[in-house]
Amino acid sequence: MTQRRVCIIKFAVYLVTDNMIKDLILLTKYPSVAGIIIVIWAGLAALVLIYPDFPLIKALITSIVASVIIAYFGFRVEKSL
Repeated sequence: MTQRRVCIIKFAVYLVTDNMIKDLILLTKYPSVAGIIIVIWAGLAALVLIYPDFPLIKALITSIVASVIIAYFGFRVEKSL
């Protein structure tokens, strides 16, 4: 196994064992938006594990941009006067 796969597997085990995702969703006011962002990053991790020659930098940049856009519109709170 490559070093990158070992790091991703260790991180996935950390997420599952420490309930980090569950804590994140419970503390988030909008869990559906947080879930969408989690799915984006979990999908990226799966693609990297399945395809070792996956263009990681392009995928990271795309995931970062998508996460920021989704977070900007999804976590926005309407101000009431």
